[in-house]
Amino acid sequence: MQASSIPLNQILFGPPGTGKTYHSINAALEILDPDFLRDHGEPEQRSALKKRFETLMKAGQIVFCTFHQSFSYEDFIQGIRAETQDGQLTYSVHNGVFKQLCDRARIGVIAQNDVLDKAIHQLKKTLAELELADADTDGVYGLEMRTRTGKAFRVRPSRDHTLLVFPSNSTSPKTQARIMLKDLRDFYAQNPTGRLIAGETYLWGVLDYLKRHCHLPVYDPKLPAQKAADKFVMIIDEINRGNVSRIFGELITLIEPSKREGADEALSAELPYADEDEPRFSVPSNVYLIGTMNTADRSLAGMDIALRRRFVFKEMPPNTALLSGHRVGDIDLGDLLSIMNQRIEALLGREHCLGHAYFMPLLDPDLSDSEARFKLLSIVFQNQILPLLQEYFFEDWQRIQWVLNDHRKPNADRFVYQVTRLNTDLFGAQIDQALDNRPWRINEDAFTRHSAFAGIIEVRQVAPEGATPS
Repeated sequence: MQASSIPLNQILFGPPGTGKTYHSINAALEILDPDFLRDHGEPEQRSALKKRFETLMKAGQIVFCTFHQSFSYEDFIQGIRAETQDGQLTYSVHNGVFKQLCDRARIGVIAQNDVLDKAIHQLKKTLAELELADADTDGVYGLEMRTRTGKAFRVRPSRDHTLLVFPSNSTSPKTQARIMLKDLRDFYAQNPTGRLIAGETYLWGVLDYLKRHCHLPVYDPKLPAQKAADKFVMIIDEINRGNVSRIFGELITLIEPSKREGADEALSAELPYADEDEPRFSVPSNVYLIGTMNTADRSLAGMDIALRRRFVFKEMPPNTALLSGHRVGDIDLGDLLSIMNQRIEALLGREHCLGHAYFMPLLDPDLSDSEARFKLLSIVFQNQILPLLQEYFFEDWQRIQWVLNDHRKPNADRFVYQVTRLNTDLFGAQIDQALDNRPWRINEDAFTRHSAFAGIIEVRQVAPEGATPS
């Protein structure tokens, strides 16, 4: 697929177990390295794709995050964080994961020395403009910055590889100091958290200014020294589990393709925690958003108003073709998944179907022993399929029984059954016969019987309604 045809914002949606997160890796590589994806598209080459994906993550071109109820605007865009320095509580503005990615994308490179050089170049340009204007009649000019403790100082350009710094109210050579650009680079790399180090308050102040006004990202020691990049990807797993309007805030409009930086209808916003002179925030056109959405978690229609117009939605349905022809004994896994999903769709809707991923471990070539494969199938049903059906149907056991075809199987092959008679000592025989709400039980022995699983697909025998396994 050509890069121009790939949507800037897309959401992969479908029931659980359909490979949404799995395919988000492919979607990211389709954007960042389509040639590599094309050359390693076979299932047995999956490990190579994951390794390439992890390399791009370490390089800073891909950021992966998961939305949840506690995830906030401050985590995603920008917020205030409390810190303790020498026993003193201070508050500083920290950029969230998405703003950090946008800052890297805006510069267009992720080589950290290059990023710093570009920021310094922008600073020098600003200083030169101020010096040329010389707006202050008293001769005090330069760019005002502040130390970590809030003390003001001014920065002036120098013809060598230094910056001149001096207290804000003085230009006396006696109060003047020099910052070597080499020291600034070393401080940037050795002090990524921005903690205060004695004798280096000016260095901290200059770097703080570069981060706030020149799009300098926080130093990441995991990134390589050099790496050119022109596209960046943010993957948001379980995007519908978070409070989207609270997390995105004003960004919900800025991510629209027509509102991106450089577009004809580009928009920018002043972030709530930004300094007054900090540039307004906009989303670069080389940032791609890939979300995943579990349709069984929340109705897709409930997300349409907030997201539908800004995202392209791509459905990820269960892929029974991946399982067809693979058998556990005489049980075709493709048929097994297909018939259960047909029943679930009729009873509950397609957004609650079962994904093929639950059964993919059964295709492991190392599982050559048929009994080992059957044991794994039993574990999948006990630990994953049956609990998921309980959640889907709110423990409406009769409908669970219909999905598993238990009502048309011999008693011994039923996974769930309803007790026909209670202990008369509980209420007495007369009350026992009048009770309609009889408890349901799970038949553990059924998980050891091949015929119980085969009976999900086929009708072996019609048992009396409500019969209890013998």
